[in-house]
Amino acid sequence: MCPGIGDSARRNAARDPFDLLSESERLAKLSVLVVDDDRDLADTTQTLLEILGIQSECAYSAEGALSTLERNSSINVILSDVIMPGLTGLDLAAIVKARHPLVGIVLVSGYTSLETIGAREYVDGFIAKPYKIDEVIVRLIKAMRP
Repeated sequence: MCPGIGDSARRNAARDPFDLLSESERLAKLSVLVVDDDRDLADTTQTLLEILGIQSECAYSAEGALSTLERNSSINVILSDVIMPGLTGLDLAAIVKARHPLVGIVLVSGYTSLETIGAREYVDGFIAKPYKIDEVIVRLIKAMRP
């Protein structure tokens, strides 16, 4: 048998179709819920995402995020602060993974690291504050499920 004949077709057939999308196509599929008790930071992050063509909403608490997630089933990634009054970002991540296992979760914090919080089973990404929007975009795309 000749090497290469049919190999690329088999490789492409085995790949997830989501892997074949361009970055702009992936951005168009993102629907992000930004969760932070710092309203200015949440609003600014949401505005930047919207400018980049990414559908997004804000919630200013984990409890608010859960309500938003229940009424908006198009959300496919949550970008949440870790340290918040009431339910924390870790609490939110655990609840979301139990109720909505296909929703990706990226946590952000200026106080801790992913190793410190030990929530790898709930989290699809971690970003240290202060963050750059291009880093956020990369993490959100990686956390998004097809």
